Amino acid sequence: MNVNLIKEHENGDATYQFDLTPEEAQALLSFGILEAIKAGLREGERLTIRGEDIDEDLVIPDCQIKEGVPLEHLTWAGKAIVDYKPDVVVN
Repeated sequence: MNVNLIKEHENGDATYQFDLTPEEAQALLSFGILEAIKAGLREGERLTIRGEDIDEDLVIPDCQIKEGVPLEHLTWAGKAIVDYKPDVVVN
């Protein structure tokens, strides 16, 4: 992986360029999806409906199961299911 600083902005932000191998890109994407699922579940825990018993659902969008497509992302989805123990898993 190569990381290049493109520009430092006056407000303290910076723009970087990341050159990744296909394997690094897939790992980063899988990690990002898992973290997004976790963040969504944490946010959902803050939302309650008074007086109602609601299920905690975990939605896994289109899994992209096709010949030639890596399936490692399903491992991350499985880990999220184990970590969060939802009442229902929707796919």
